[in-house]
Amino acid sequence: MDRRWWLAALLLIGWIVNAHVPAGAAPAEGEGSRVSFRVEVQREVTPDRMRVRIRATAEAEQPARVQNDINARMQAARRVLESSEGITVGTGQYRIHPVYRKERIIGWRGSQDLLLESGDFARLAEVMGRLQAQGLAVQEVSYLISEPLRRRIESDLVDEAVAAFRARARQLATDFGARRHTVIEASVSTGGHAPPVRPLLRAQALEAADAVPPVLAPGTRRLSASVSGSIRLAY
Repeated sequence: MDRRWWLAALLLIGWIVNAHVPAGAAPAEGEGSRVSFRVEVQREVTPDRMRVRIRATAEAEQPARVQNDINARMQAARRVLESSEGITVGTGQYRIHPVYRKERIIGWRGSQDLLLESGDFARLAEVMGRLQAQGLAVQEVSYLISEPLRRRIESDLVDEAVAAFRARARQLATDFGARRHTVIEASVSTGGHAPPVRPLLRAQALEAADAVPPVLAPGTRRLSASVSGSIRLAY
């Protein structure tokens, strides 16, 4: 009788102990708080390339005359550019269209674009002035960062961003009172933006004596790199 009583008492004590052990009291390895965050680093970079779109225009009563005038202006521009080294030259849109008045064709108008690019800003500005003197009009000026310079700067920025991410992770672990942390995931991205510069230059032809190069300043462009990710904190 006494033996049965002690056996029942032991079973009751075991049931009470098991009932009061919280589920998950001993978490598996790797479990803990998860924290997500993002860091970004930036740098102001001076563009090392300039791109110019300049246009030859003509207007006449006959389309053949318009075409000849445009071709003559472009041939004259080509001769100017032949003596200017270090400038990449391309041609853009070439179009001729009628001019209407009260649904009647009164003439023809046409244009062709010339695309210039160089890392020598002073030389390109001088050429722009000479082409303006021949009747061409600057339509747009934009500044670019060359691929070699971009790759070098972005490589440095990525290194800085990763270092900043790791430093932030360590700081967060300390702030949350964690014993250690583990990087769960991370992604790296780069970017930058600068609007093109569109100087208000006169579209009409200039006299040769007025061929003054335009004033151009590239300013700076902001490049950036960021790291987004999550860490797990162990306590």
